[in-house]
Amino acid sequence: MAEEFRIVERWPDLFEGVSASDIEDIVQAFASAFQEGWVPNRPDVEDLVAFHTRRIDFDEYENRSRSLVERNRGIDD
Repeated sequence: MAEEFRIVERWPDLFEGVSASDIEDIVQAFASAFQEGWVPNRPDVEDLVAFHTRRIDFDEYENRSRSLVERNRGIDD
């Protein structure tokens, strides 16, 4: 069975206190990636929510994304 995209329903705690318009922007950011084969996962969603709501800056978002890719490839710093 294919993975479902419903990220807000899957991890509602990540979206607590986030405005409806911000949630829509975040969901749309992942929608095309999902259609291209991205599998929803909590770390990706958590990091984009944090970036979009300005809890982390772009450099931190990029560092987290890079670290996640490296961990997924089995490469640890």
